[in-house]
Amino acid sequence: MTSRLAETNCDVIDLSQKILKEFFTIMLLVDISNSEENFESIKQKLIETGENFDLKVIVQHEEIFKTMHRI
Repeated sequence: MTSRLAETNCDVIDLSQKILKEFFTIMLLVDISNSEENFESIKQKLIETGENFDLKVIVQHEEIFKTMHRI
């Protein structure tokens, strides 16, 4: 995933890992402002990359994430 992000000129800002039940999960906070590609294009590439490794990839825009996790 990080190689794909590098190819699209995106920067990983933060990363967290956790075991949820029996699943290993990784959450990445990514800055796409230097990329020449738009959010939807990057999202699709990450999902396709995940499928190649039999991974489920969920990509959310920061605004949606913040709204969902607001208290």
